[in-house]
Amino acid sequence: MLPDPNAHFRRESHSSSGSNTLMVGTPFAAHSAPNEPDRANQRPNPSLLLQFSQETAKVLGELRGEAAVVAVTRLFLQILRPAILLHAHLAPSSVPNQSPKYQIDDWLEKQTTIPRATVPVELQSTAVDAIQRCAETGQCQISTVITAHQVVAVPVVVPGQKLQALAIAVAIASSAEALPLAIAFANSLASLQLDGRVLQGQLIAKQLQSLSKNNQDLAAAASLPQAATHLTTRWAESLKVNHVAWVEVRRQRAVRVAGISGSTEIDAASRAYFEMVQATQALLQAGGSTGRWVGGQPAPPKFLQRPNGENLAATPPSNTTCDRCLQSIASELMVPAVLAIPVRSSEQIVAYLFLMGPKEIANPDWEVSQRTLLEPIQVQAALANRVHQTAWQRLIARPSSFIRRWRWWLATSLAIVGLVAAWPLPYSMYCDCELVTTDRRYAVAPYKGTLKDVLVKPGEIVAPGQILATMDDRELKIELAGKQASLEREQNQIKVARAENDIAKARISELEMQRISSEIALLHHHMSNREIRTPIAGTIVQGDLSELSGAPVEIGSNLFEVAGLDELLVQIEIPEYQYRYSTVGQEVRLSLEAFPYETFTGVVERLHPRATTRDERNVFLAEIRLPNLGSKLRPGMKGQACIQGDAYPLAWTWLHYPYEKTRLFLGWY
Repeated sequence: MLPDPNAHFRRESHSSSGSNTLMVGTPFAAHSAPNEPDRANQRPNPSLLLQFSQETAKVLGELRGEAAVVAVTRLFLQILRPAILLHAHLAPSSVPNQSPKYQIDDWLEKQTTIPRATVPVELQSTAVDAIQRCAETGQCQISTVITAHQVVAVPVVVPGQKLQALAIAVAIASSAEALPLAIAFANSLASLQLDGRVLQGQLIAKQLQSLSKNNQDLAAAASLPQAATHLTTRWAESLKVNHVAWVEVRRQRAVRVAGISGSTEIDAASRAYFEMVQATQALLQAGGSTGRWVGGQPAPPKFLQRPNGENLAATPPSNTTCDRCLQSIASELMVPAVLAIPVRSSEQIVAYLFLMGPKEIANPDWEVSQRTLLEPIQVQAALANRVHQTAWQRLIARPSSFIRRWRWWLATSLAIVGLVAAWPLPYSMYCDCELVTTDRRYAVAPYKGTLKDVLVKPGEIVAPGQILATMDDRELKIELAGKQASLEREQNQIKVARAENDIAKARISELEMQRISSEIALLHHHMSNREIRTPIAGTIVQGDLSELSGAPVEIGSNLFEVAGLDELLVQIEIPEYQYRYSTVGQEVRLSLEAFPYETFTGVVERLHPRATTRDERNVFLAEIRLPNLGSKLRPGMKGQACIQGDAYPLAWTWLHYPYEKTRLFLGWY
């Protein structure tokens, strides 16, 4: 059978009503639990409770705020000497309308002056479970005896706030005084928190009164930097921070640092100025969020860490551009924390306020507590930005007045633009083009050998069959002599084999003689083709081999390119998106880079049905024939071709390509 998870806990009920709900300070009768000493014979020591009440009254009369909480806590620890003191409150990460999450703090770690003994793990986990139950149910929790200790958890009720709880672990000898003292301690903490809220309300009222004076001086400022300097100085005093900086934002871009509290002149070359602008830009790119940075956070209590040391109370800091900028700002101005909050006007961010001061400002709870001050500050910042707008900014902010004033001019202009946009004009397609020859032949090396003489140069006109170059045949002659000697040797071998009646040897020699005869015939063929001739009449357009005389060449190597230049072919590279507007028979105007002041005309004679790739672009080739009058055109010349297409409205000519690309990008098929 599994153990009962509630075996270490029991609820203390009211002796008269039997209710199992116990508020702080409610008297009750304790009942004995199994496996623990008889508490009926243990009576609370009234002197300890009286001593704690008297000392607490003195502390509350002399101290306020956090100092009073520390003093009361120290007094409680000195009187009761608990082994564990935990405090549970609502975690900042809790989501409204969902089950609350509680953050548990170990207050004994804060009291460095009081020695602390080693606490068993079972006792520590029991205390954590008890305070969780107490915070969730609002009922006191008392555990059974664990390692000679007993755990007591009591709620802390503060009007208008979420329920809190305290948990202590005391020795059995002090268990009778534990519950009354814990209730008194919880009441003292509730009273201090309520008193702190009253003082905070009074302080906020004074701060709001100070902020109201800023509106009177806002209109008197001559410029936005002057107003920003004045306002940031007062805001720093109201919020009790070291510095407040104002970064101006226009059209989602950080423009400048308009003002810094206490500074009439701003050094635009300073590191802090640069980092504020960069941090603002990073926050704008992140959607206009709030930026926070705090340095030197202490490690969390041990019971809030996993066994591998992972922190459960806080997430690791991110290494973003905004965090690095905020860290640099804190380092330059020597402040522990930086908070950057956006200022919005008409749902647009018009400025960012940088608050620099103690570590508390980076806590989201501080921002919530100071909301009554931060909201008027943001309103004043937005108002100052609107009051000190330039004429152009006002024109953009209020386009309706401009339209009403110039509506007739705008209507006339729109009518003229519409008329021009609807006027039909031939659709001109501008494409790259290149000249190529219609009849092109190549003269190649007839065999592998050495080039002897080169007789022509590029640009020369040649006749059909004219010698262009000659090959060196000395190696062929030497090889031919060797082959003939081998042939004679094989003939002698055949005679000897037949004389010896060796038919096999004679047959082998015959086959070898046939092979040698074939090689001799090939050598004779090479020697007869040692002269390289042009196959057609034309012009040498490629093959400057004058410096390669005596150099070896491979069989089939292209040595010369001969082209007929009476008529050239123009290849026009039509982009893929313009192919559907191109047809055979359209007029074409050409402008070549070699002759920029001359225009050549022609008609599209052929459109290639298959696309090709030119300069990493997918294009279709169109061809036109161009007579080479004066023989001044050469293959390889490039230029620009304009194909005259059908007539379309001018607006279609301007807008159809971006519209089609947008549809393709967005997937509007």
